[in-house]
Amino acid sequence: MHPKLLRLAATTLLLAAAIPARAQIFLQGPVETRGYRNPNLAPPANDHGIETENMFGFTLGSDTDEAGSKTIASENVVRFGYRSGRYTGFGTKLEFANGVTDNFAASFNLLGGYRMVRNVPDLPNIDSSRFDGIGMEFRWRLLDRKTSPFGLTLHVEPALRMADEVSGQRGLGFASENKLIIDRELIKDTLFGAFNLLYDIETFKTYNEAITERASAFGFSTALSVQVAPKLFLGGELRYLRAYEGLALNRFQGHAVFVGPTMFWHITDNAWISFALNAQVAGRAQMVGQALGDNRRLDLVNFNRYQARLKVGMEF
Repeated sequence: MHPKLLRLAATTLLLAAAIPARAQIFLQGPVETRGYRNPNLAPPANDHGIETENMFGFTLGSDTDEAGSKTIASENVVRFGYRSGRYTGFGTKLEFANGVTDNFAASFNLLGGYRMVRNVPDLPNIDSSRFDGIGMEFRWRLLDRKTSPFGLTLHVEPALRMADEVSGQRGLGFASENKLIIDRELIKDTLFGAFNLLYDIETFKTYNEAITERASAFGFSTALSVQVAPKLFLGGELRYLRAYEGLALNRFQGHAVFVGPTMFWHITDNAWISFALNAQVAGRAQMVGQALGDNRRLDLVNFNRYQARLKVGMEF
């Protein structure tokens, strides 16, 4: 046989032997978590795998940014519908987050909002956009879901507010959203579940009033999310919220149950979008029931009829 043909045959046999070995390398499955790196796959440096922090809508997941990573995100929440009158409230948060360690992340937030209020009891008529204040966000991951039976994270989000979140009136106040977050991968790379226990506090004093309002809220939320296509998750959540007068859950004001669908899509390796729409399906306003004999099933005094959340982010 001609020497060139011999060399060609030998090369072909070597390639044929190498292909199965290479196939084994590339068929090891998808990455699982943010910090995971498979040297054989050699993924891009910003390929974080499946993340749960923003997967569940209003309900949060336990994942935190890995050390050294940076994120810019815009979170927008719309609330509308009270028992009487017309109300639309739009709150926006511009977030600059940093992974301090693999288990601790912090962010600085700028807050803004728009309110349109017409003939809602106890709220002044208004139609304006305002700078609402500044805030921070801290996330401590106590248990990592990839090495423990479930993920566990403490989320604390304090804010200094210069406009009331509901009415839009100018003033000065302090608020803090606090959550204990639990989540778990129920079916590998497919089904995820989360549970949040929440306790929120808020104080606010408008410039033209002498009284400082103090309020708190307690409740929980739970959610499921399933991967229906690569990096696209659809699911649903349920939230139960109780409103109180006073910072220490002093005087019960009403309660509400919200349900709705969620969507999370990792558009690229470092860009994502999260959306949720909730509707109030049950509840009752305690003080309205006592004072006016209003026994209707929804609490449209302390809570809105509908709430929506849209958050988009870019990771570096």
